[in-house]
Amino acid sequence: MVAVAKKKAVKKKSSSRAGTAKPDSNEHDSIDERPEVRSAAEALRAAQAELQKAQEQYQQLREQAAETIENVRDTTLGDVVDGALEIVRKHPAASLLAAAACGFMFDRWLRK
Repeated sequence: MVAVAKKKAVKKKSSSRAGTAKPDSNEHDSIDERPEVRSAAEALRAAQAELQKAQEQYQQLREQAAETIENVRDTTLGDVVDGALEIVRKHPAASLLAAAACGFMFDRWLRK
């Protein structure tokens, strides 16, 4: 009987300490209802959504850059020349003006 009485006393002391150390579930609910906590939670959710969006954009840019690098590696000098000739055939007047402007700039650069 003495042991049972000691257990009850210890249990009573620990429950009284627990009551002061831990908030009741009602107090816990009221903390979540506070405007400061709500606004902080909303800010965290918004930041998480923005981070997710930024990660997706980064992944897309990374994939596009990898594709571009692969295309550049696969391009030969002949492909570049063919592309330039195609542009000259489609736009001869603009090509002549661009060539004249490049020649003028090159001449000015050599004279200095």
